[in-house]
This record gives sequence, C-alpha cells and structure tokens, in this order.
Amino acid sequence: MTKFLSMSSADAQVAIAAAMTHEELQSNTVELAQRLGWVEYHHWDSRHSRSGYPDLTLFHPGQTRILWVELKIEGDKRTPAQLAFGELITLCGGEYHLWYPREWLSGEIERVLKGDEQ
Repeated sequence: MTKFLSMSSADAQVAIAAAMTHEELQSNTVELAQRLGWVEYHHWDSRHSRSGYPDLTLFHPGQTRILWVELKIEGDKRTPAQLAFGELITLCGGEYHLWYPREWLSGEIERVLKGDEQ
C-alpha cells in the first residue's frame, strides 16, 4: 500500500483497480449488496451453466428490483455469449450492469445498489 502514497489520487485509483481480482470485486459487491438488503444468487461452477449468464443475479424486495450483473477485471472484455445475454436481459426490460473495479472505487456500484443511479 505504501507504493500508492507517492501517486496522485487518480493514479492510485487506477493502480488499485488494476490490482483487484475478480474474486475481490465479487466478494465486495456481494457483501455490500447483502448489507443493503439484496438477496444474491451466483452459480458456483459456470462450467455446468449456460454460457454467458451473468455472474450475479440480485433481488431486492423492498426496491422491487432484480439486477443481472457481469463482473470483469480491468482490461477484460465480455465474451460473445455474455454480450448476447446482456442484450437479451435489456431487450426484455431487465436491469443489466457491467461492473469493473473502477465502478467499485468510484462508488457507482453502491449508488446503483442503493437505487440512487437515476
């Protein structure tokens, strides 16, 4: 962490985002979602699931919302199957999000989970 002390705030955020793993992003997102009243579902072994299905499905009865969330580490892109699922969810009126570590660090994920993104 001390290597980030000599960087500008923006440079430090870029470095932290680049270092965050998929597991860390998912764990952070799920923990926050649960604290905010969301019920989460994710499949543990995607090899036995339909290719491209998003990483998380989040349900919030109080907000009457369902989110489908694809998580990616910095620099990763969605596969054609992931793109197709995202388009299908959106076409059917679902709320689909693609989140990278930078969305975690900027507070965007928290805003969406709280319902403050509009």
